[in-house]
Order: sequence, then structure tokens, then C-alpha cells
Amino acid sequence: MIIQDQDINNVIEPTSVSYWPLQPGWYILIAIVIIVLILVAWNRYKKWLKNAYKRDAIKTINSLPNDANFFFQLNSIIKAVAIESYGRNSVASLTGKEWTSFLAKPENCRDLNSKVLKSLESQQYQKHDSPIDDLIITATKFESINWIKKHK
Repeated sequence: MIIQDQDINNVIEPTSVSYWPLQPGWYILIAIVIIVLILVAWNRYKKWLKNAYKRDAIKTINSLPNDANFFFQLNSIIKAVAIESYGRNSVASLTGKEWTSFLAKPENCRDLNSKVLKSLESQQYQKHDSPIDDLIITATKFESINWIKKHK
């Protein structure tokens, strides 16, 4: 038997499935995702507020003039950041080699260059009749800002 075109019925397609209204499980999943996003945003905001002292210190370091008081002012800023982070009892009394060895401890930060540490230790107590080398100041600013950003 030969099948002709008029003997074949067209394929009837089912109606398209609507995604709306959603089933209750989807509403629960959407609510959970929204709650998680709100919690993540809240935690990031709290961390941002908590690190305001770091942003202020970096801004102050960038605005320091390259004059004879540079190392004294820089050391004061770094010490204020360390006091905020580690507590007054463990940081405030440190001076000289104790202070620079505290800054260089691996658990505090491993990025400070020994040349910068030596500058922080010695330069702030020396009298500067001649201008300080801008290269040393720039490197010290950079390293100090890195310490502020990365210390634990």
C-alpha cells in the first residue's frame, strides 16, 4: 500500500510549558539566595568599616611632605595602625630595634624590606640638615603602605 500526503496527519505539538507561577520550592530557593546575598553584603560592609583606619593611614602617608620630619611622622602613623590592630599593651612601648623587629615578624607581615626597616629605625632620630633622598622616601612610603594593607 502506498501512503499519500492526505493520509498523513500533522504532528500535534503540545502547548508550551509556562514557568509562571513558580512552584513553592523555587520561592524558597530564591529567598535563601537573597538572604545569603544580604549576609555577604553586610559582612563586607562591616569589614569595610572596620578597615577605615587603614584607608585613613594610607591617605595620610600619601600626603606626607618629603621633609626632615618624614620618618618621624611615618613612624607615628605606622605605630598608630599597629596599636589599632594589635593593641596598645603589645605595641606602644616598642622602640628602635624592638619596633622594627616587631614590624618584620612573619606573622605581622613578611613584605617589609630590610632597607626600609633600617630607615625607619635610624632616620627618625637623626638630624637632617640636607634633604633626604626622594628614592628612599618613595620606597619607604610604598613599603609602609603595603605593610598597612597586608598586616594581620
